[in-house]
Amino acid sequence: MSPSPDRPDRPPTAALLEALDVRRNAVISLFVGVAFTAAVFAFFVVIPGSSQQSGYLLALAFVLATTSAGTVWIALTVYAAVGLSRELSADE
Repeated sequence: MSPSPDRPDRPPTAALLEALDVRRNAVISLFVGVAFTAAVFAFFVVIPGSSQQSGYLLALAFVLATTSAGTVWIALTVYAAVGLSRELSADE
């Protein structure tokens, strides 16, 4: 079935995700989350020489990495959405 002229080639959700650079934001946020967690882990666990159980601390590090990466991802995506919205409203 060939696409009709009034129907887009891709679903609107995919176009929105591409316009907001969601994939790029996810990669950046993953890097920031892991780097932040490594810095916190080194500063509070490795340098002082903690005697806590390492499994417990690694689980906490995973939680810190995912929440910080998620927060950065949301912030980058909202920033892109606001910029796209301003760009579209300026065109009108």
